[in-house]
Amino acid sequence: MLNTKILSSLERVFPDECPKTSLKELSGLRNEALSFQLAFKLNKAENYVPVLLRVESDLPISLYVENCVQVKQIGSTVCENAPKAGLYPDILLPKATNPEVFALRGEHYAEKGEKTVVNASADAWQAFWLTVNEGGKETVAAGEHTVVLKLYNALGMELLREEQLTVQIVDALLPAPTLLYTNWLHLDCISDLHNEPLFTEKYWSILESYLQVAATHGMNMVLTPAFTPALDTPVGSERMNVQLVDIEKNGDCYTFDFARLKRFTDLCQKVGIDYLEHCHFFSQWGAEHAPNIYDTKGNRLFGWDTDSAGEEYGNFLRQYLTALLPFLKEEGFDGKVLYHISDEPKDYQIENYRKAKAQIKDLLQGQMCGDALFHYDFYEDGTVEIPIVNIKNAEPYIGRCDSVWYYYTGSGPEGNYSNRTIPVSPQRNRIIGLQLYKHKSNGFLHWGLNYYYDVVSHGINDPRLNPCSFRNRGGAAYFVYPNYDGTALPSMRQVVFGEALSDYRALQLLEQKKGRDCCEALMEKHFGSITFHTNPKTPDHFMAFRKELNQLIAE
Repeated sequence: MLNTKILSSLERVFPDECPKTSLKELSGLRNEALSFQLAFKLNKAENYVPVLLRVESDLPISLYVENCVQVKQIGSTVCENAPKAGLYPDILLPKATNPEVFALRGEHYAEKGEKTVVNASADAWQAFWLTVNEGGKETVAAGEHTVVLKLYNALGMELLREEQLTVQIVDALLPAPTLLYTNWLHLDCISDLHNEPLFTEKYWSILESYLQVAATHGMNMVLTPAFTPALDTPVGSERMNVQLVDIEKNGDCYTFDFARLKRFTDLCQKVGIDYLEHCHFFSQWGAEHAPNIYDTKGNRLFGWDTDSAGEEYGNFLRQYLTALLPFLKEEGFDGKVLYHISDEPKDYQIENYRKAKAQIKDLLQGQMCGDALFHYDFYEDGTVEIPIVNIKNAEPYIGRCDSVWYYYTGSGPEGNYSNRTIPVSPQRNRIIGLQLYKHKSNGFLHWGLNYYYDVVSHGINDPRLNPCSFRNRGGAAYFVYPNYDGTALPSMRQVVFGEALSDYRALQLLEQKKGRDCCEALMEKHFGSITFHTNPKTPDHFMAFRKELNQLIAE
């Protein structure tokens, strides 16, 4: 009655395509998360076959159901597996693993407490997503483990299909993450999508879910809106005031209350995010103005009418940093904050950028300070200490910079560049881990963890219903989905990117054991010279690389 296939995390189960490969064995390290899929489809036309999955294994396994979103346009994206618009699997709906089964009505059985019901279809392939040791939270036993998957017909509990997967756990541990990784968090989008006012108790609970999902899949730094971030805001307008710092003005003096900022940073530490990314001190694209900053009564103190190099704003920033730095040190973030001046300044704006930064440069001495750049000159002349470079502009920095970060935006991923928009193949998403290792990156940044607006914050969009609202670039602006129950839902793209971070750490471990030359030779054996254009052609191509990497570590 039922066709099934076990697949790697790098396959995609499209409703109208029979998966062409199958997975029999998976390997990883003792503290590594490993994901795979169970695809299924009825092989005859039945009106109604609800299915229940039971998982038998001594390994900790998290369970999800894959849900598709509608991609309307591929555009310039080179899409290896499905070069067409249509339904793409991306949303992961959580399910409990092996909850209690009870008789719902007569011979119809159900899982206690479960809200996600799965019905098999003869017209479409569907899939469960399973993750061993999600988030690498546990240290599992080395050796060979068996995962048995049993699919039952909930009408009578008849066993429909049984599949097995062998999981080889190498007796080694991924080293602690050294790559700093951030996606920009947008607090106003959470408020708008969940229809919840800022900073209510319910809002803090929703925010925790977003941070937890991000941390589970490798994010260890978060954009912190001490002020309302000066990002994607039309000139002269305002985004929702999400400022975490309360400010009182008395003449030329300011006092700062960090209570709400502390609650935010405590929440970050609770979920495992140990680094902060302070919002930009000056307006985007040129540092010409101050961000919109408000006092405790909601009166705007600074904004588009503020000269960034003016004495009044400079005085404010110096008082603010003088108060902020001791606070962050006391909270355990000394040396763990990335400070921004202005996002993506152009070459003709360099003097304005320098003037803006000069007001606070001495106070930021010894701190991480960097910005997204288009022009190498900003780094070469010392204007920016940590350049954050689009991978399409990486060439001038390679081998010439000791502190480079990389990013991509989701725009125009032609030319085989790695990207994580929905149409891009999972292996092309995952190759970024090897590229960051090869080019000795210190960090990776993306602007959209949960940006649910259109261009420059116009409109509001539910990505579950329209994943392509931002310039028809499906998934470019977000990595998590809002759930109806006030939680964040992970995406398949997010999990695969987390696996890329594990690849980076596994290469670091192999380097510790056998040297960097060994790592370079292994990557070249499978992919040739690693550049930001390198693109594995098939999932099997990438899985073969990772299997050999694990074998070398095991030796």
